Amino acid sequence: MPRGYIEPERAIELITNAGGIPVFAHPFNYKIDRKVILELLEKRLVPAGIKGLEVLHSTNKPEDDDILKAVAVQNGLMMTGGSDFHGKNKPGIFIGKGKGNMRIPYAYYETLRRYKNEHES
Repeated sequence: MPRGYIEPERAIELITNAGGIPVFAHPFNYKIDRKVILELLEKRLVPAGIKGLEVLHSTNKPEDDDILKAVAVQNGLMMTGGSDFHGKNKPGIFIGKGKGNMRIPYAYYETLRRYKNEHES
């Protein structure tokens, strides 16, 4: 089936209305200039209500992590991270374990959990 695409603002709205926490996943993995990605985040996603930014990812370089952490702090976003596990279509990447020695701070989970508990209806 062909993929369908929606505007990011609509995705944020749908995720929020479904009780989820909208997070911009692996922003430096898109085939878009980094400056454009950061402008998208600050000019469209933050005003639309994005709540988090994936700052740690299996394919990030250490300097990527530093840039994304600074952007998250600057925009008041929760930080997340992930291995990018998607099942058999990504061999060698397992749930909870990315490439190399990637470790996600437990505090990231705690922040998401606390936010969720505070915003449940």
